[in-house]
Amino acid sequence: MAVEVHPPRMARWKRPFRDLRRQFRGTPKASDEAPSRVSQRWKDLSTDGAVGVVLSVVPGLAHFLAGRFKEIWILWLVWLGSLAAAVFLYGSDWAMPFLGLTLAIHAWIAVSYKMWQELQEVAEKAVVLVLILVALMVVYRIPLWVTGLSVSPSTLTVPHYGVQEGDALMMRRVGGQTASLARGSLVRVQAPIYRNGMLWTRQETFGQVVGLPGETVFLRGDAFLVAGRALPAERFPVPSWMLGVQATIPLAGTEYLIAAEYIRQGHGGQVDSGVIREMSVVPRSDVEAVAFMRWWPWSRRGRIEVD
Repeated sequence: MAVEVHPPRMARWKRPFRDLRRQFRGTPKASDEAPSRVSQRWKDLSTDGAVGVVLSVVPGLAHFLAGRFKEIWILWLVWLGSLAAAVFLYGSDWAMPFLGLTLAIHAWIAVSYKMWQELQEVAEKAVVLVLILVALMVVYRIPLWVTGLSVSPSTLTVPHYGVQEGDALMMRRVGGQTASLARGSLVRVQAPIYRNGMLWTRQETFGQVVGLPGETVFLRGDAFLVAGRALPAERFPVPSWMLGVQATIPLAGTEYLIAAEYIRQGHGGQVDSGVIREMSVVPRSDVEAVAFMRWWPWSRRGRIEVD
């Protein structure tokens, strides 16, 4: 007597994983049904190299949809590792080489889908590759624009926060906001630069919030005083150009005293209350970003907690 043996059907929840494996191997999905209108449309579009480039804004997406991901999976892993290294090393000298490698691999994945074979002239290929690289540079900046994150080098040493001059700090954009800033915050501002008493230009500068709106800040040699109390030097270091100066700086309702190593031109060696106010007092609207993390060197990476 013949016994027919039928293998059990695959569990429904396992089927998407099977299809995914087939997609990676480039194996078509078994089906007796005619291709859907959507799949047929994709089949028609997939022969267009320009469509492949557009879809490859997400690296490897065009290859994946066409069942050709196995052609570039090693490159994709190298791209992912290079991107991770660029992010981890951001703020160091090693970040840019890894970022450049990331962009180059991404661009090659995009053109290798179809466009590279469509172009015949070397000049055409070079121009297209450069244009794609430029477009990808814009694309890679979009997350930073959306989140408002950036990295700025510190020009101050603030022992209380474990920050040293030259450290790369992760900043969060606060420009255009009206929320008050906490004393001690490390900020990036558009600081004024004067020549011979007249505003010459503005320059992006890193500094620390010392005085708050409505306060009067006193500078006594090597310490700031607010409301008769000296601010601790390890938390509020006095910039070198202010050391030894006796000054009184009143602040209006929207002004902050930002301690920073400002550029002084046209003032000679004379520093007094007027010069300090002219250079260090900025409105809230000129504060662009606030630091919230030490990012580089990695050995001191950690959050900056403002008490």
